[in-house]
Amino acid sequence: MARVVTIKPLQKEKWHGKKNADSFTQPISLSALYNPKTGKYDTGLSKKDKERLEKETGYDLSDSFDPNKPHPFWDSRAALLTLPNHSIILNPDLPLDYIKIAIAKASKHVANSLTDYENGLYPDATHVIYDENEEVASKAKKVALLKEAYKIANKLNKQSKIALILIISGQTAKRQSDEFIEVALHDIIENKTEEFLSYANKTKAELTTRAMILDAVNENILQMKKGSIYYMDELLGNTITEAVEYLNDPKNQNLKIIINEKLL
Repeated sequence: MARVVTIKPLQKEKWHGKKNADSFTQPISLSALYNPKTGKYDTGLSKKDKERLEKETGYDLSDSFDPNKPHPFWDSRAALLTLPNHSIILNPDLPLDYIKIAIAKASKHVANSLTDYENGLYPDATHVIYDENEEVASKAKKVALLKEAYKIANKLNKQSKIALILIISGQTAKRQSDEFIEVALHDIIENKTEEFLSYANKTKAELTTRAMILDAVNENILQMKKGSIYYMDELLGNTITEAVEYLNDPKNQNLKIIINEKLL
C-alpha cells in the first residue's frame, strides 16, 4: 500500500485572527485548469498514469481542451478537489484520489512541500502537501537558527543591538531603555531569524554605517530619492549598500564625521 498523502491548510494570519479549524474562511475547490501555453488541461498526470487510470476508472482522462464543449471528466464534479480549513487525507491506491493528488500537485494553490513554500516557490498557496519528516526537519532547522541567533545576540554590545533594531525593524531605539532594546531584539530574533543572522554577521563598520545612514534619512540629514541616497546634492549611492561602501571609504571619512556630528 502506498503511503497516504496529507494536504494541510497553511497557517496564515487572517484579518479575523482565526486559524485552521477556528477560521471561517471558505474552502476552495480545485480542478485541472486550461493552460493557454499548451492549449491543454494541466492534469498533472503522466502518459502512463493516464492510460492506467482510464482502464481503472472508465473515465476519459485526455488533456485535450475544446472551448465549445465541456470535458466529460475534467469539467465534472468527480474531478473537483475540495480543500477545507482542515487536513484531508488522500490514498494514492484509490484511482480518484490519485487523480486528485495529481491535480493538487499541478495547482499553484497547493505547495508541493513545506520547503518549496518557504523558499517562495508557491506565493499563491493556501495549502501544502504535508510530509511529517520534512516538517520535523524544518522545525529542527528553525530551532538551530534560533540558538545561533541568541548566541550571537548575547555577545552584541548596546550600539550593535540598536543598529540591528533600526536596520531590520525600522525602530529607533537609541534613546530607549535597555528593556525596550532587549524586547525589540527578541521580537526580531523570533520573527526574522534569518534576516537577523544575515545582518549580525556583517562587520561592525558595515553595520554601524548602515544604521547611521537610516538614522540620518529619518532625521532628514540625508535624502532618499527612489532608493538613492544623497547628502544635499551629492550622490552617496544608488542603494543603501553603495552608500555604506562610499562612507566607509577612507577618503570620505570627513563627510561621515559631519553626518555623525549632526546626529548627536
